[in-house]
Order: sequence, then structure tokens, then C-alpha cells
Amino acid sequence: MNIPSTYRLVEKREIKELQAQGYLLSHVRTGARVLCVECDDDNKVFSIGFRTTPESSNGVAHIIEHTVLCGSDKYPAKDPFVELIKGSLNTFLNAMTYPDKTVYPVASCNDKDFKNLMSVYMDAVFHPNIYKTRTFFEQEGWHYEMEDKDSPLIYNGVVYNEMKGAYSSADDVLQEEVKQALYPDNAYAYDSGGTPNIIPSLTYEQYIEFHKRYYHPTNSYIYLYGNCDMEERLNWIDEEYLGKYDHIEIDSTVKLQKAFDITTEVYYADIHWTNVMRAIRKNKVEFSELSKYPPVSRDLALLLDKSVEFAQVEQVARQSERKLLKRVELFDVYEGKNLPAGKKSYAVNFILQDEQKTMGDKQIDAIMQKLIANIKKQLNAELR
Repeated sequence: MNIPSTYRLVEKREIKELQAQGYLLSHVRTGARVLCVECDDDNKVFSIGFRTTPESSNGVAHIIEHTVLCGSDKYPAKDPFVELIKGSLNTFLNAMTYPDKTVYPVASCNDKDFKNLMSVYMDAVFHPNIYKTRTFFEQEGWHYEMEDKDSPLIYNGVVYNEMKGAYSSADDVLQEEVKQALYPDNAYAYDSGGTPNIIPSLTYEQYIEFHKRYYHPTNSYIYLYGNCDMEERLNWIDEEYLGKYDHIEIDSTVKLQKAFDITTEVYYADIHWTNVMRAIRKNKVEFSELSKYPPVSRDLALLLDKSVEFAQVEQVARQSERKLLKRVELFDVYEGKNLPAGKKSYAVNFILQDEQKTMGDKQIDAIMQKLIANIKKQLNAELR
């Protein structure tokens, strides 16, 4: 691939898995990043994305994603996105808002159709009709509405209703709450899609300012893939759009989350609820209430023959106290210096608990003496 002089090569790399050649470029005038993946795949792909880090859960990035596709300078149709879905030969056509970026990908196997899709999307993101009228903001974002003079005043809007639906899902709410709890000090503390009760706080002026700030070539990442004339496409992108802008300073970085002031141990569990529910449906589930009376922990250091297994120690212990002995655990094994030949040392923890009352010292001592006596007798053990 011949790289036009309006771009600077940052890195060239063979991508063996795709039998492709990758080129990471930087647009000289604006600093826009461009990744070209040249290969024999006829399914050509184009995408332009912008880092859109939110400062509120008012859904501005999501609303802009919807509204830039409501017509532009070159394509002033009411809804070119819908027209493309109906009349294009695309193999993929969409736009997505993520917690920290917004992307506009398209794909087509037809070269002419691919160029048309690129043109519509590039004009949509850089020259949308949102500056000419508030209609799209109110239609896709939010507006007041009354069905008739006696009806209550309500909020309405495509994104507003979409997010009401999202927040009716317990899984979606949990995922969002976890994300915000993990990253309280940066952009991930907000829902880029918009929280229904906060979306109506977004003003048209804030919405326009967000587009001016982030939808600039300097803040963009362009992707081209497949069997197409990369040089021709790069020249077209520069001549029609990127070359008409200058580099600007944009701080859209996601700030690092500060470490939490936690001094205790932190545990993490990943629970596959689908498997849990499947197991519950197949098996009879039994449970018992947690006792309000505290358990008692006692440790013993036992000198045993090397042939004795821990399972034998546990068996003798449980036979000695069937009701109040709740758990027997081996937490250390020693074999080496200062022990008689043929011997080893077990450090064993015993947990006792009475479900009906708090255990007293006499009761605990009596049980432990019985355990020790039986272990000594049956396993030829000694206390260390």
C-alpha cells in the first residue's frame, strides 16, 4: 500500500491470523489515528470512533449517537440510517455507545455501496443537522409530552424510553452499579447510556457543546479493513473531511482510578447464576439457619506414625463427638528434625458449636479430653 503524504506511518505489522498487512497511521494535520488492515476479504469494513468520556449520567453520548444519523449537510434526509437499512447492500450497519467511546461501523461487499456508506457516516459525524434544529435532540433525547389537555405532563424520547427499558433489567442495573462502585472517581462512575431520572437534566446547549468537543478528527480513530483501494480511500478521507480541520487539544482520557483505602483482605467471587439455577431445579435444596451461638476453635499438635493419614484422625474425632463437632481441618504437617524416626506432626483444628446455647469451658474441655484420649488409644498418638 502506498501511504499518502498526508499521513504518517506509525507502525507496520503482518497479521498472520488474517493473512493481512496492518498499517497504523496518524493524520499529519489533525493527529487522527487510522488503522488499515489490507487483505483479500471482499467484505470491506469501515468504522470511525470517538472517545466520549461522560461527566454525567445524562446520556449525552448516547443521544448524539442517535441524532447524528438523523441527517447531515450532504444527506439531509429525515432518517438516512433507516434508508440505508432498507436500500443499502450492507453486511453490517450500526452505531454503538460504550462507557468511554462511541463507534460507527459499516460493512459491504459491494465497492460502490461501501464508498456510499463511508460518505454517509463521515458526513453524519462531522456535519450533522443537529446544529440547525432542536427537533432531533427532543425526538431522540427527551421532551415534555401531554396526550391531551387533561393528561399528566410526562417525559418522552427514544433514548429516554430505551434506558427505562434497560433499567427494568435487574442484570443491567447490577452491572452498572458494580461498574460505578469500582470506578467512583473517573468516567466509569457514570452511565454513558443515560439514567432515566437524569436524562431530562441535559440541555440542548450542553448536548451541542459535547459534540463540538469530542467529534473532532483529533479525537477520532478510523478503521479500514478488507480488499479495497486503501490509498484512494485515505485520500478521499483527507480531502473531504480530515484535511479541513486543524489539530486541537482534547482531553478525553479516562483518568486512573485511585486505589481504595482498604486494609483488610478483599475476596472476589464469580457466580454463574445460570448453573446455580439449573442445579436448584434438578436437586432438592435444604438449608438450616445460621446459629446465633458462637463456634469454639481448638488446636492440637499430634505426633503420629508416618503411616497414619489425616482421614483416620478425622474419623476418630467424629466418632468421639457426633453432635457438637462441626469441622476438623489439617492446617500444618511437619516431618524432619527433632522428631523421632518414623514419626510426623499434624496440627489439627477442631470447631465445636452448640446450636442451642453458648458452650462453657467445662463442656469444651470434656469433649477435647475425650477426643485426645480416643486419638491416643486408636492411633498411638502423642501430644506435642
